[in-house]
Amino acid sequence: MQVIGSLVKKSLDWGIMKFKINQIIAVKDKTYVLSKSLTPSANFRLSETCSLGGFDIENWFDIPKASDENNIQRNSIVAFVLKNDRDAESISVNDILDLLDRFVRVVESFYTVSGEIYAVLSCGTGILEIGTRLVSVKEKKWIIVKNGFIIGRQKDEKLQRQVADNLWFQYKLQPIDHNEKPAIGETLRVIAPLT
Repeated sequence: MQVIGSLVKKSLDWGIMKFKINQIIAVKDKTYVLSKSLTPSANFRLSETCSLGGFDIENWFDIPKASDENNIQRNSIVAFVLKNDRDAESISVNDILDLLDRFVRVVESFYTVSGEIYAVLSCGTGILEIGTRLVSVKEKKWIIVKNGFIIGRQKDEKLQRQVADNLWFQYKLQPIDHNEKPAIGETLRVIAPLT
């Protein structure tokens, strides 16, 4: 990690988890998508609401045991299981797909002295992009205007470990039509940025 003033910034090998499709295999009643991680040094955690390229996947993955051309066990190939077997028709070998979760959990949120809103969000599939919208159960909305950093107040050891594991990230949020911060423990729906 680099320390920049009161900001801590990780190297650029983290972010949205991307996978390149190597093979699609149907075995019995399951369709497996074998893919190579394009961010192999970053960790991820699946949930029941994850998708690969917008296609729902099960809360399960495997790292097939195999060796590369130098007889070293590879760990960048991951097998995901599609929830809907028909989705395989829309996926092709060499496609590059994002691993995303439809929800994040608020670990901490606070106002700065100047009134800006910051939140630490638990997102097991990598950092959320600037422009991503977050929606609460009460339909309160925020947009991410800055991502992937820790300001000086956040020196908690658990937070530092989760950030290093690519699971928790801090964001600057801009509320939409209100001035509230998201509640700690709240689950927020993730809406991808407009393109």
